[in-house]
Amino acid sequence: LPCLGPVAPAALDAFLLLGDTVYAAGSRTVDEYRAFWRRIAATPTYRDAVASAPIVAIWDDHEVENNWTTGEPSPTQTQVSLGTVDLAVQAFREAIPMRLGPGGSRFWRAVRLGPVELFVADCRGERSPGRIVSDEQLDWLVAGLAASDATFKVVLVSIHATDHSTVMGSIQAE
Repeated sequence: LPCLGPVAPAALDAFLLLGDTVYAAGSRTVDEYRAFWRRIAATPTYRDAVASAPIVAIWDDHEVENNWTTGEPSPTQTQVSLGTVDLAVQAFREAIPMRLGPGGSRFWRAVRLGPVELFVADCRGERSPGRIVSDEQLDWLVAGLAASDATFKVVLVSIHATDHSTVMGSIQAE
């Protein structure tokens, strides 16, 4: 993570981790997941960056397994057990302590930083069919955005929240 070097001296209000902070593919025990987090935490530039400001974090697929699902596997998704997800969540929460969201156990939550309110969405662990978030989470988000008196309201997601094909066309990385 040498790319974080210039971040630490900056006067940041918050440091946002939007998922894929660790690449824990193949992990199946809590100790294996913890090892990935210890490796990141031992990186001097990461330590300096997260020590410079409060952390607001959310997870994405790589904190568990690349493109994971607890449902039916597909050519683009790897099936993992709910137990494996629970172990990855345990290691994530140990590495990055945070206040819990609505219901006391969720990742989605609002964080107020002066005139800014961050609405942190969980786009990996809590979805509804055809949506990147659960119906309950979407209702919470819409109500929270409407009720917030913050000057700036920012929705944090770990994945693309829209189809970019109309703008990007069929561009592919090589």
